[in-house]
Amino acid sequence: MKKICLGCSKGCSIKLKSGYLPPVPVKTKKAVNKEKIFEMMEIIRELEIESPVYIGNVVVTDLAGTGVERGCT
Repeated sequence: MKKICLGCSKGCSIKLKSGYLPPVPVKTKKAVNKEKIFEMMEIIRELEIESPVYIGNVVVTDLAGTGVERGCT
């Protein structure tokens, strides 16, 4: 059985460069292996994106070499 990230209660978010707006919630476009979770979270923690952002905007492509996109929710 393949282990995948199904999300957690904390969720994932990416900071905005403006600094005065709250972080933007994001999720992967498809399931990913749990073995990549820590690597993906490290990448996400370091990211800052420009506003404006809209639901569905892809903010990361090929996250941690998984071929999975991360988009705004």
